[in-house]
Amino acid sequence: MKLIVLIWLCVMVPSVSEAATYYVDKHHPSASNSNAGTSTSAPWLTIGKCVSTMVAGDTCQIRAGTYLEYLTISTSGTAVNRITYRNYPGETPIIDGSGTATNQPTVWSQPRLIKINADYITLQGLEIKDPCSIAINIPSGADFAYLIDLHVHDCYLACYYIAGDNGRIINNHVHHAHDNIAPDNGGNADCISITGSAGDHADAWLVEGNDLHDCSDDGLDTWVSGGSIGGHTIRNNIVHDIGIQNGNKNCYKLGGNQVGGYNLVYNNIAYNCGASGFNNNSGPANQLYNNIAYNTTSHCFLNYDNAGTYKNNIAVSCGGQAFFQSGPSNTQTTNSWNLGLTCTFASTTVGNENFLKHAVTDPCLAVGSNLSAIFTVDRLGVTRNAWDLGAYEGSPSGGGGGGGPGGGGAAGA
Repeated sequence: MKLIVLIWLCVMVPSVSEAATYYVDKHHPSASNSNAGTSTSAPWLTIGKCVSTMVAGDTCQIRAGTYLEYLTISTSGTAVNRITYRNYPGETPIIDGSGTATNQPTVWSQPRLIKINADYITLQGLEIKDPCSIAINIPSGADFAYLIDLHVHDCYLACYYIAGDNGRIINNHVHHAHDNIAPDNGGNADCISITGSAGDHADAWLVEGNDLHDCSDDGLDTWVSGGSIGGHTIRNNIVHDIGIQNGNKNCYKLGGNQVGGYNLVYNNIAYNCGASGFNNNSGPANQLYNNIAYNTTSHCFLNYDNAGTYKNNIAVSCGGQAFFQSGPSNTQTTNSWNLGLTCTFASTTVGNENFLKHAVTDPCLAVGSNLSAIFTVDRLGVTRNAWDLGAYEGSPSGGGGGGGPGGGGAAGA
């Protein structure tokens, strides 16, 4: 009887396959897509082989080299078994789209360098550059993508064009998105565009710790995305040197067409913005806490059509007003402009380790609202006890006030 039961169990219980790790190394003398691909001594030649082979739980480790491949990922992972495309530890592979030339009249229909048309996909530790159109595209219905530690640059149109839900963009360096298509001439080239529609928002992204710069339209644009179903969490980012040609030139744009919005935005920095530092773009119910806007061509903070909440923010060297509102009144408390304070920085020199950190004598220290029910640390992970204004808690040792390089500027209109 025991033997019969054991035979029955062997027949009825399905086998469980273990997750596989595959290796790609175009420079290995034995590299071939005919290999098993499961060892560094007999790797695959192309990333496309990973794309066509991997299933839920699998990982593709890509060794250093320049891979002239356009990729469409269509096989999904699961919540507990993601599919991961990542760098081999200690190396930085490059996915390069320069082999396909941009055709301006048809650029919107040209291939995306990486199109994620599946759920639960991770891209990590890759350099992605020179696409003929968009570098990374995640269309509606492709959800739970993680984009981690990527370096993405020299994009035609946006570097990221995202319409899926519930993803993460963490510690990415994204820069130099541009277009020359009339009549926009720069107006479609955001560093990161999370773009929904009135009936299909791209909901609930975490955008954290990214450095975005030198894009012709906006830095981070959440056009018609987020909303009451699931606004985005945008924290600890730096966006700077945004806007050329006819782009909108905002460092952060937080809505569109009076929908979207509902974003939680804290511990971020905007500087050298061609228009506003933070623009609600008519999006409702945004919450902006402990952000810094510095050296903007237009208003440091702009809010119109729908109300938002602003606390503990700093506005310095604004080309327009520190805060400009049009339409419903916003909740504004303990911002530099409400308090009538002239905030001073330890340094205003880009690249200095104390850039936009508080001077020791800064009056914007220890005057903020306690927001510990929402977050408890500054953008560097320092615990907030005194609740200083802006993205940093405390001042660097030996810092000082004053104007000019190494000093500070006035906060206010």
